[in-house]
Amino acid sequence: MSSPVPHPVGVRTLGEFVFCPRAGLLAARREADEEPEYDEPRLDFMPQYSLAAVEEQLAVWLSRFGRWSAGGAVLIVAGVTSVVLGVKAVAAISAVALFVLGRFWVRELAVVMRLADVRRQALQASPKEPPADASSATPVTWWELLKAGFDSVRLQEPLRDEQTGLVGSPWRVLRKGSLRIPVIKLESAHFDSGRFWIYPQHEIRLAAYARLLEACERGESPYGVVLFGDRFEGVAVPVGKELREAVETTLPRFREALRKSATEAPPPEPPDPALCAGCPLGFPKAATEAERRSVVKKIHGVQGNDGKLYHSECGDGFAWRPPHRRARQKGLLPPGE
Repeated sequence: MSSPVPHPVGVRTLGEFVFCPRAGLLAARREADEEPEYDEPRLDFMPQYSLAAVEEQLAVWLSRFGRWSAGGAVLIVAGVTSVVLGVKAVAAISAVALFVLGRFWVRELAVVMRLADVRRQALQASPKEPPADASSATPVTWWELLKAGFDSVRLQEPLRDEQTGLVGSPWRVLRKGSLRIPVIKLESAHFDSGRFWIYPQHEIRLAAYARLLEACERGESPYGVVLFGDRFEGVAVPVGKELREAVETTLPRFREALRKSATEAPPPEPPDPALCAGCPLGFPKAATEAERRSVVKKIHGVQGNDGKLYHSECGDGFAWRPPHRRARQKGLLPPGE
């Protein structure tokens, strides 16, 4: 008789649990467990991660830029002609229209320059990949990995491991021969001038995805890759024995916490208030009238020093006041905290 399939656990949910048990339980209550894009474009287009897509976008934006430039040229000719002929009204209208068009023209130019720079990086990249037996984090760039022969794949369906119950899809999978490398993305704030900040909750996600890929695709995942925001620089993080064991030991701890949360007291407050200071789950937001009146989903509201009622996802979930830095600013915490 086959053993029962374990209760499914999302990889991102497991990472949240490592960060904070309460965050993990809140994540488990949500249906979605997808890896976010974390693209933070400075322009109004999303960065692309294949040379073909970059060149396609560049052709589109060059065409748009050409149309805006042609329109500007027409307005300049019309304005100059109006001034020569003394038609002041037409000259004024042309000047205003040229000013408005100029703002769009500058935006289009910025996009074209950004795409051209990305294309240059992709073309000039040299083939390079981290050693499979690396023992420490290794800087990488996206274009070097692709030049080294990796194919970037976006999975259409989540991976599922019947043995552990793990479920999830990394942001991308890099495939080359028997290698199956999970890729995740973090906010750009985690990377600055070559320095990076990767924490245990990120490492265990990489290890869990490596476990999934090895179980589902029968490949090898000696490391995972982390990218940051809309950057193409990243870090290869070894997925060694210690990280793999952490996945195996954290899964039962999470399931036990999940079981207890349904019948017993929730996990204790984080021992270090600094953990909550910037956590988005504890960010206090002003309650809407609908939230105040709801009888289906009760909020744990606290009145701030501005007279407004504030609540947060974590505060609502565990009926407490998370010590978020904004909660201090709004006077939501008891004196002395």
